[in-house]
Amino acid sequence: MKKNFFNKSIFFIIAAGMALSPLSSINAAASTVLPNVTVADDLMNNEKTVKVDGISYTITSSPSESTPGTAIVSYNKNCAKADVVIPDTINYYNKTYYVTEIIDGAFNSNHTIETLKLGKNIEKISAYSFLDCIKLKTISMDENNKFFSVVNNVLLSKNKDKVIYCPPAYELNSYTVPKTVTEIGDYAFYANKTLYEVTLNSSLLSIGNCAFANCISLANVNTSNSVEKIGDYAFTQTAIKNILLSKSLKELGEGAFLGSKLNSVIVPSGVKEIKANTFYNCLNLKSVRLYNSIEQIGDYSFADTPLSSFTMPDELRSIGFGAFGDCKDLKKINSNSKLKTIKSYAFYNCDSLLEFSVPTATIEIGDNVFTGCNHITSFKVAINNDSFVDKDGILYTKGYAKLIRYPVGKIDSVYTVPETTSEIAENALADCRYILSYQTEYTNKSFSAVDDVLYDYDKTILYAYPPAKIGNNFTIPDYVTKIMPRAFANSILKGTLNLTTYIDDIGEGAFDNCTGISEFKIIGNNEKFTVIDGILFSKNEDTLICYPNAKADKTYTLPQSVKSVSPSAFKNSKLEEITFNEGLVDIGEEAFSKTAIKEAALPQSLKDIGDSAFEASSIKSITIPASVSSIGNLAFANCPELRSVKFESPEILESPGYNIFLNTKLEKIIVPNILKNDYAHLFTITEGQKFENITSE
Repeated sequence: MKKNFFNKSIFFIIAAGMALSPLSSINAAASTVLPNVTVADDLMNNEKTVKVDGISYTITSSPSESTPGTAIVSYNKNCAKADVVIPDTINYYNKTYYVTEIIDGAFNSNHTIETLKLGKNIEKISAYSFLDCIKLKTISMDENNKFFSVVNNVLLSKNKDKVIYCPPAYELNSYTVPKTVTEIGDYAFYANKTLYEVTLNSSLLSIGNCAFANCISLANVNTSNSVEKIGDYAFTQTAIKNILLSKSLKELGEGAFLGSKLNSVIVPSGVKEIKANTFYNCLNLKSVRLYNSIEQIGDYSFADTPLSSFTMPDELRSIGFGAFGDCKDLKKINSNSKLKTIKSYAFYNCDSLLEFSVPTATIEIGDNVFTGCNHITSFKVAINNDSFVDKDGILYTKGYAKLIRYPVGKIDSVYTVPETTSEIAENALADCRYILSYQTEYTNKSFSAVDDVLYDYDKTILYAYPPAKIGNNFTIPDYVTKIMPRAFANSILKGTLNLTTYIDDIGEGAFDNCTGISEFKIIGNNEKFTVIDGILFSKNEDTLICYPNAKADKTYTLPQSVKSVSPSAFKNSKLEEITFNEGLVDIGEEAFSKTAIKEAALPQSLKDIGDSAFEASSIKSITIPASVSSIGNLAFANCPELRSVKFESPEILESPGYNIFLNTKLEKIIVPNILKNDYAHLFTITEGQKFENITSE
C-alpha cells in the first residue's frame, strides 16, 4: 500500500527476529586479568563482568567459605567460538561460581556458534537466549540438570511439558510434539529453514509468540483440538496452505499467519477478535469463514489478500484501520446490522468492489475508507441509521452535512453539492473519472463552482478539478491560495497549468497522474513556489514538487539545490534517465514509480527512500549508498527488469521496509562481507524468497 499506508515497524521486528526480546544492558568492556579471564565493572549495578574461555559472564553473588557464588552468561553476540560450552562452574581468582542462567539475548544474532553444550547448574534459559543464531545446529544438556532436558536435539523443560528451543540450523524435516507437552514456547522453532511438518499432541494448550515464524518450508501442521491459544506471529512467513484450527481455540494472536501461503481458513467460534495483521499479505487466501461470535476485526488483518467476498459476522462491531486494504479481488461485502466503526483506509484500493451498504448501527467511517475503490457505483445506508445517509448513491453524514465519498464508478457527468453540505472528507472526490462538471446548489454557503471547478465559498481553496473535463491549458484564479490534495489527480487536462501569485499551499498528490500536463508556469511573483523549465519547485528550490507527466524530455538532471523529491513527483513521467545531485537527502513515496528509468546512481548524501519510490519502474540495477538508513515498503517492488542490488553500508539498514524487492527477478545482492549472513536472513524473510545468490565484496 502507498502513502505510508503500511508504515509498520512490526515487519522489521519479524525480519530481524530480535526486537521482541529484552536484552541485557551489561557493559562488555574488559581488561585482561588472567590469560583466559577478563573482567569489567558493570556500571549499572557494580556487578563484575568476566570472560572465561571466550564466554562473557556476570557474577551475581559472591561465594562463602562453604558455598560457591553464582554467575550468569551475559551478552555474547560477538563471541567467535563455533563450539560453545557453558560449564557447570567457572573459576575467577581461585573462587568458584555456579553458572545458573543464560540471559535473554545472550547470544542474540551470533552468526558463528554452531554447537552448544549446557551445564547441569543452569536454572533459567529461553529461546530469546539464542534468537537468530542462524548457524546453530546442535544443542546438548548435562543429564543431571534439574530444570531442562534435550530430546532429539530440542530443548525442553525437565518434566517435558514445554518445548523451549530448536536450533535453527538443525536439519529437521518433521517434528512430533511429545505427548507430555502442553506449551510450545515463544520463538521455539523460529526461522528453522528445513522444518516441513509438525504434528501436535492432544495435550497441547498453547503455541507461543513467533513459535514457528519464518519457518519458510513449514507446509503441514497436524493440529490438535486441545489448543486454546496461538500467539502473536506464531506462523508468519510459513508455507502452510491449509490448517484446521482447534475447536477449543479462544485466542488467535496478532499476525499469526502474516505472509503465509494459506488458501482457506475457518476461525473457530471461541475466537472473539481477529487481531491486527493476522492474515495480512496471505497472497493465496481466497476463503475465510468467521463465526458470528467475532466482534472485532483488527488493523490490516486481511489486507493484501485475494478474498473475493466477505460476510460480516452478526456480532461484528468494528473493522480496523486498513483491515481489507489492497484486497483487489474483493467484489462483495455482506453487511450486518451491528457494525459501529469502520476505521480509516479499511477498504483502501479494493478495486473490484461495486457497492457498499452502511449498516444500521454504524456511527463512524474514517478517512479514505473507500479511496482506490475505483468501481464502486453506489453506496446504500440502512434506513434507520442515525449518522449517515445516501443520496443518488453518494455517501453523506446525516442531513448531507459532510460528503464522505462520491462513488468513483458512478457514471453521472455532473455532481452538484447539496445546499446543506459544509464539509468534504479527505479524498471524497478523488479519481471520479466520469465527472465533467462540479456544481453547487445556489443556496450552499460553503462551496462554489466556477467553470465546472469546485472551490470553497470564498474561492480561496480549490477542492477539485473535474477529471473528465476536456481542455487545453488552465490558469488557477488569482484568489486561490490553497490547492487540496489530489485536486487535479487523474485529470485529462492538457498543456500548461498556470499557478498564480497567492498560492501558498499545494496538497500532496495534487497533480498525480495528470498525463496531459506538459508544463507548469507561475504568473507573478509567488513567495512559496517557483518553476524551472516547466517543473514545479519550492521557492528556495530545495524540494522538487512535480515533474509534468507529459513533458517530452527523456533525460533529466536534478539541480544541485534539491534536497527532497516529493511523493509522486515523477510518477508516470516519460523519463528514461535521471541524474541525481549530491545533496539530495530524501526521495518521497512513489516518486519514480511507473517510469521508464533504467539506471539510477543514487548520491552519497541520500538518507531515505520512500515507500514504492521506484515501484513498477524499468530500473535494471541499483546501488544503495552507505548514507541510506531507511528504505520504504515496496521501494523496488514489481520492477521486472531489476537484476542486481548493491548495499555499500558496513552496517545493516536501520529501517528496512517490507517486500522491498517483491516480484522482481534479482540475480545478485551484493553486501559487505561482514553483513552477508545478516542480509541473507533479512531478505529471505521479508521477501518470502530464498536469496541464495547473496555475495559479498
